[in-house]
Amino acid sequence: MSAIALGRSGVQVSRLCIGTGTTTFDCESAQSKLAVERYGAVLLHAHARGITFWDTSDNYGTHAHAAWALRQLPRAAVQLTSKTYAESADDARRSLEQSLTELGTDYIDVYLLHEPDSPDELAARRGAREALRRAKQEGLIRAFGLSTHAILTLEHVAGDPDIDVLLTNFNFAEVHMDAGLHDYTKALTAAHAAGQGVITMKTLGEGKLADRRHEAIPYNLTRSFVHAVVVGMMDEAEIDDTLAIAAPHLTPEPIHG
Repeated sequence: MSAIALGRSGVQVSRLCIGTGTTTFDCESAQSKLAVERYGAVLLHAHARGITFWDTSDNYGTHAHAAWALRQLPRAAVQLTSKTYAESADDARRSLEQSLTELGTDYIDVYLLHEPDSPDELAARRGAREALRRAKQEGLIRAFGLSTHAILTLEHVAGDPDIDVLLTNFNFAEVHMDAGLHDYTKALTAAHAAGQGVITMKTLGEGKLADRRHEAIPYNLTRSFVHAVVVGMMDEAEIDDTLAIAAPHLTPEPIHG
């Protein structure tokens, strides 16, 4: 699978990203040796099929799975995303350091403020934002950004020169979206034009569009303003099925507006 530049971030990623938030492991079972190695093997299968971009978070309970898989590969062969709910600078630093430890790595490729779902929530996390900007300067993260489910936040940050990457919900059926495709498309087009990396999630609407995945996956991959598309994949069969659907649309650049 060809890699694509994630906007101006300097990070090269596969156009498909495997989302680990849908694995539904609770915190206790997620850390069991069996669970770690089982889902770690799924990540290795994704990597072998060309999906080198893995999405995690400090609240998913899947850092251990990613760490196990990372130990089997050269670090530079994988691009990792993780996230934090921290608001203060101190909490953001602690969260980042804990994530680095849990992942067994000395840097995270894309580190995101998790779910500031209004401009006011984002403003309240100014301290965390400053801490992560410093962490980027130190090389602990390669790119800084945010994930959001809110169109108001998306519109607020589109074009912000301090935010390298945006991760947001987007699918053709407008499932789990708080505004229509027109509004999301307008904001994401502006972000892409400004050089921000654009990653879309909720591609299958948290499973509600699973039966329409032959429409949903190509739709996100063929938007001209989308660099990478997150799809939650639970096992090797789902990875193979997703790739079979996606393959005709995995050109280095998105092809339609």
